This record gives sequence, C-alpha cells and structure tokens, in this order.
Amino acid sequence: MRIYTAPLGDLSALSRISIAFTAYSIMEIGPAPAPDGDYTMRERPLAKPLHKDYDAIPGNHPSDWLRRFDTRSWALLLADMEGATVGAALIASATPEVQMLEHPGQAVLWDLRVAPDYRGRGCGTALFSAARNWCSRHGYAELKIETQNTNPAAVKFYLQRGCVLRHVQAGAYPEFPDELMLLFYIATV
Repeated sequence: MRIYTAPLGDLSALSRISIAFTAYSIMEIGPAPAPDGDYTMRERPLAKPLHKDYDAIPGNHPSDWLRRFDTRSWALLLADMEGATVGAALIASATPEVQMLEHPGQAVLWDLRVAPDYRGRGCGTALFSAARNWCSRHGYAELKIETQNTNPAAVKFYLQRGCVLRHVQAGAYPEFPDELMLLFYIATV
C-alpha cells in the first residue's frame, strides 16, 4: 500500500470511493460522562439495517467542499493498493469558516473513506496514521474527528486508535433527528 499527498484542487479521486455503509447496530451513549471521564457506550442491534451514504446528503458531496470552503490549507491523502486508489483522508486546517476547528493548533479529519472491497485490510489504519503524521509535521497538535452513533464501525475504529470521545450532541443533524454527533480527539505528537 502506498499513501501519498495529492493535489486538493480536484477531489474526484476521493469522490470515486464510496463512503456508503450499512449499519446493523448503533452505539448507545451514556447521558453524561462517567466518573472517570469516559462516556459509557453499548452497542445495540437494530431491528432493521440502516444504510447510510453521507455523499448523498445535499451539500455534503466532496464536489461541494471546494465551493463552500477555502481549502488552501487542507490536505488530501490517498491510498493506492493493487494499482487502484482505494482510500482517502481529507484534513481540514486553518479555515475560519470551518466551525469544527476550535483553536489554531487543531486540525479536523474531515473525511476518511476506504473502498468497500478494501475495508478491514489496514487501509483505514494507514490513512489515519498518515493524517496524524501530516498534522504533526504541519504544527497541529490535535486532530478532531466527527462521526455518529449510527456508525458503530467508525466509533470502534477511532477508539481502537486511542481517540477520546469528549463531546456528544443530540439534535446536531436536523435531517437525522435520532442520530448523535460524536466528537473524538487525539494528540498528534
């Protein structure tokens, strides 16, 4: 597998990789942090599978991002395997209109995706490590990641890589009122 930084001007390589998934469970998050500072979590099976495709949400397709944001300080990392681009990570940094950025020393893992046939083969882990390294090299001490409780695979992925869940917000997605926004953080140095 080869991970490399690609020009951001055209996000077509990223948008050709499906971010869609089917969830058979959700993560139930405790209403308040536990005494040790960690949220309580429990995976609960769903009666009916939930199919999610974030790119299908209006305004959320990768082609929209170049029009919505000043992406000059962003980074696009691509993963090639077996002669094909099979994964991508997009890092947002130093962009005033990105409200997710809380301070100048923080970057946001805006997007992390792996082609369905390559999931579970180490591509996501390699991209996540490369994103942390990119942040460290560019002076960002912290990486912030957003996901939802309807994506238990992502929740487990970030927890297994040492990310800490610090914020849970209900009602963050008006079009998906039952979903919780989960914000994870990890140091890059």
